[in-house]
This record gives sequence, C-alpha cells and structure tokens, in this order.
Amino acid sequence: MGDYAYYNGRYGKYPEINVPLTDRALFFGDGVYEVMLYRGEVIYQFDEHYERLTKSLKAIGISRTPEARALRSVIYKLCDLSGYSEGIIYLQISASSPSRTHERVESLTYNLLVSVSKYSGYEDKALSLITVTDRRHGICNVKSLNLLLSVLALNEARAVGCDGAVFVRGGTVTEESRSNVSILKSGKLITHPTDNYILPGIMRSNLIRAAGELGIPVIERGFSISELYGADEVIISSTTKFVRRVSSIDGHEIKMRDSERFFSLKERLLLDYFDKCDA
Repeated sequence: MGDYAYYNGRYGKYPEINVPLTDRALFFGDGVYEVMLYRGEVIYQFDEHYERLTKSLKAIGISRTPEARALRSVIYKLCDLSGYSEGIIYLQISASSPSRTHERVESLTYNLLVSVSKYSGYEDKALSLITVTDRRHGICNVKSLNLLLSVLALNEARAVGCDGAVFVRGGTVTEESRSNVSILKSGKLITHPTDNYILPGIMRSNLIRAAGELGIPVIERGFSISELYGADEVIISSTTKFVRRVSSIDGHEIKMRDSERFFSLKERLLLDYFDKCDA
C-alpha cells in the first residue's frame, strides 16, 4: 500500500516517477490540473471534473486531450496499486517542447501525470483565515499550474497561525487560496459569480444545488470584507474539504449564527458523496 503515480505510460511509486525537462510544466507552468476523490470503485463526479479539465485545456490552447475512458483506466490501475479504499486523485496535463523556449510548438503528444494518495477523510474543525490582496492573473477560472500567489498567501496565513487566506480584489472577496468561499446571511447563501476571477468549483456547484434542494435562496454576487466579517456563517468549499465553516477572519470572530443551515448543507453534500460511491 502506498502513493502511486503515472507519467506518460509509466507506473511507479511516487518518488520513482521522473519528469523530463521537456515538460513545459517545469519551466512555465504550461498546463492544467484537476483533483478528484474516489471511494471503492467510484471516481466521484468524474464527468464534471473531466468537463472542467477540457475547458481549462481549451482556454490555454492545448487542443489534444486524453479520452475519458483512457483517463479512467489509468486512475483505476493506480487505485489498485495503491490499495487505498478511499483516495485523492491528482491529474495534470501539460505541453512539451524539445528545449526551453516561450513559444509552444504543437505536437501529437501531451504529458499526462496522474497520482493517487490516501484520503484522510472529512474534518470538522472550524478554520481561522486572513485576507490578502488578490494579485493573481485574470484567468482564475482556468485550473492552471500557476499557483505561486496561492502558495504565498497560504504561507502568509500559516506564519500568523491561521489555516488559510481569502483573496480580496478591489474590495470584493473572490475566493480562498485553495477553495471557494461563500457566506450565509439572513437565511441566504451568497457566493461570488463564476467569472474569470474565481475557479468554478465542483463542490461550489454542489453547494448551490444543495441549497436549492433545502429551500435556501442563492444569490450569486460579489460581497465585501465587511459582509464577510458580518456573515452568519462563512463557508469554504472544495473537493477534498466538502464544506468547512470559519470561526475567525483577520482576528474578527465569525459568530457562526446559522448552524442549522450550515449542518444541513454539510449533511446533504456528504450524503451525496456516500450515496453515489457506495451504491
């Protein structure tokens, strides 16, 4: 049992997989990625992740994509090798060049990296966050490999004992460094619209759908830092976190005054995961 990876036809344990300098991910971050969960023999919401993957590839001009069936085959073999009953799938597709040059030369091949690691499961601890200025590029809707500013934001948060950082652009909250962020206020779920400043999160979509099923009104609009501080609940959502509530931001206590709606949303999302994977 252990973490296994695949790269361009080769399977091996994680440290055994080498990536050549011809992979443009190394020099330029020229590629995109996806993160998925699997449980048992089910890759949770594979179709939704595959659709977002192909959109991201199209957005950066990589026209050749692996077929869904081929990707599934690679993932299932890695799952078998790892021996994990529940795991995290990391999938990366990048361009290649014979030498380091900014110009991308289209070829018949692309680089495919897939890895599987153990999923430790859902955590309940409320998060403490800070806010940082959103200095990222204007294509945040593309799940690209260029994550330096997200890394720096998280490191800044950890340096002051917090769990993560919320990006703010021109006074408007966009997203958290590794997740989408939404708020509950006066019985309504408010979340930033899916434009080019946030990633269209799969779990964010699940959250919106769950809110609709529970009769919770959903408003897709930007919101300010003051609205963030004054929210009844601040909700972080991502594939591996599902939903997590926030207890403080920039030292301001989040009152967490809507436990009923938050836990109803959480239960609905987790039940969907278990129902689809354990059916």
